[in-house]
Amino acid sequence: MRGPDRTPQHVGGVLLVDGSFNVRDVGGCPTLGGARVAPGRLLRSATLDAITDQGVETLRAFGLRTVFDLRSATEVERYGRFPVDRLPVRWEHLTSTVSPPTPGNPGGTQFLDHPDPMEPMYLEILSSSGAEFARGLRILSDGANHPAIVHCTSGKDRTGMFVVLLHLVLGVSLNDALAHYVQDRLTTERAAIDMTARYPELAALPPEKMMRMAGTNVRWVAGALASIGGEHAVPDWLASHGCDHHAQARLRTAFTKV
Repeated sequence: MRGPDRTPQHVGGVLLVDGSFNVRDVGGCPTLGGARVAPGRLLRSATLDAITDQGVETLRAFGLRTVFDLRSATEVERYGRFPVDRLPVRWEHLTSTVSPPTPGNPGGTQFLDHPDPMEPMYLEILSSSGAEFARGLRILSDGANHPAIVHCTSGKDRTGMFVVLLHLVLGVSLNDALAHYVQDRLTTERAAIDMTARYPELAALPPEKMMRMAGTNVRWVAGALASIGGEHAVPDWLASHGCDHHAQARLRTAFTKV
């Protein structure tokens, strides 16, 4: 995307892409250096496996070139992937070993037995996904791969951590990165509906626990970042997983503007 005429319609900050939800532009945040993250480079969303023809046309008008899928191999096999036959794009599977916390998924019962299942799940996301997150950021450092979209299932946990890492590399403050990460109440309700439709066993959970899992919590992100040494350790942590400081500099050039 290079102009507002190619921006998907939005309501309250959430972009309308038929067949998906929780679609938001990663751009707009200020950086500590006085620049701003440019809009139209990267969208984030819930899964695109049920995107409609209308949704595909919205992303075609956006100029989409690259799709990053953060789901596990099991999720992709079970539900399918972005329809590259309808919109030829570069599809990159940044394979996750972490799946939604359900009894049928690896570690699902362990997560569900925890009073706050997403807390240990965020730790696992960061500890297991470093190389794949770094690979995605390296690809994004080349502006030829923009515009892009990154998604998982609900577009809030694996996608949320990926975008927080990107924002921190770009020089966005942790407070602003977390403010972008947090989703609104309507999106949380929509995520809960989608989660129970895909995984009916979650309907047996206490409603309060289910809604907490469907939402976002800055404490989950802060705990995951603390496990790698905190926000200031992110550049070196990414470099150790394959996104070196030169690639991070290219990301800042590609994503920020004064």
